[in-house]
Amino acid sequence: MAPKEPKEPMRLLVAVDFGTTFSGVAYLQTLNHQRQTVIQDWGEAGGEGEKVPTILKYDLGQSSPPRFGFNIDDDEDGKIEWFKLGLYPNVEETSLAKKYPIKTPKMSDSECQRHVVNYLTALREHTDTYLKDRFGEAFWRNTPREYIITVPAIWQDKSKDTTLVCAEKAGMGARNNIQIVAEPEAAGIYALQSMENMNLKVNDTFVICDAGGGTIDLVSYTVNSLKPIPVIGEVVVGSGALCGSTFLDRIFADYLTNKFHDYGPWDDEYQAAALKVFEKDIKRKFAGDTDRTYTIRVRRLPDNSALGIRRGFLEIPGRDIKKIFEPVVREIVKRVKSQIQATVNAGKIVKAVLLAGGFGRNEYLRSRLRDVLGDSVDVRKVENSNTSIVRGALIYGLAKKVPKLATFLVDTNIARRNYG
Repeated sequence: MAPKEPKEPMRLLVAVDFGTTFSGVAYLQTLNHQRQTVIQDWGEAGGEGEKVPTILKYDLGQSSPPRFGFNIDDDEDGKIEWFKLGLYPNVEETSLAKKYPIKTPKMSDSECQRHVVNYLTALREHTDTYLKDRFGEAFWRNTPREYIITVPAIWQDKSKDTTLVCAEKAGMGARNNIQIVAEPEAAGIYALQSMENMNLKVNDTFVICDAGGGTIDLVSYTVNSLKPIPVIGEVVVGSGALCGSTFLDRIFADYLTNKFHDYGPWDDEYQAAALKVFEKDIKRKFAGDTDRTYTIRVRRLPDNSALGIRRGFLEIPGRDIKKIFEPVVREIVKRVKSQIQATVNAGKIVKAVLLAGGFGRNEYLRSRLRDVLGDSVDVRKVENSNTSIVRGALIYGLAKKVPKLATFLVDTNIARRNYG
């Protein structure tokens, strides 16, 4: 009689999608690995959502623990944002980034890493509290937790190693026990495993576009084999740039400033309120309809037909919203076309572009890509696009941590430049 295979001990795998503007956390239990849970309760401030803002605020100086995420109001001064970019200062600066620069002051490497450690610590502590509340103190204390962190595909070894050092300092375990996976790779793993009607075949090739708040990240993968489980391999080096959806916010702010520059009643309060409506509502819903009029409540402002103010609402024509979208969408389309061409030059035929990330959900971006790419390349939004990266990271981590439970594998990665 063959000896029984030793029972796999219970572990919790925790994936962290550490984003430029928003971050997410998800986990699974290895003995119930088909069930993934995305944390959506972000604590005392009542913040709920699949992601939490990547923001810090130090109330008592930078030597004290900061507040993070939803615990910081939109209009607070002194917020620390976009600090993730300090881990990879060589990210390509697009014409958008030059015209609408990041307002966060330049910071030294040590400052950047301190912010990253503090933010990851806040995420880890919140996750610990969440898990204790959900499973009980004894389960949390007796069940090992192992972390997977996502990074942009274009990051080189130095940036990845710094991320691991920061994660270790944040209490996520020893750096040699923390897994790292590229963000679009994680999104691609989740998409190809979860999306219906993909009809995967060997040699099928895809471009995954992770369109986030600060950056876009592109990779190309081909299906190397399907049995016993799907295995994909990277075709060419990925690419990325600063042209995420937060640039829409900056262009809209510029639009308002130009529109109301000599209109006395328009003040900072109206500006901030209008920006919030754009970011939370208009930006997410815009699908290219130029006949529609978008409205923002502006109580107490008198009617002004020249400025589009009527009955307490600012009316913004859809054609103006389209003009606001155009520079960002045009830049993303250019980057996607370039990634496709590089893939074709490597001898592959691209079957589809898969859109992930928060901005990947936008229907106007999808329709523009479809118009440009035509019928030869399908353009699809990844299901659960906003959480596809953190979900895919769990699939990746499970394959690495418990190989016998693997449901999807990445076979090869194109080497980035090392440092030294």
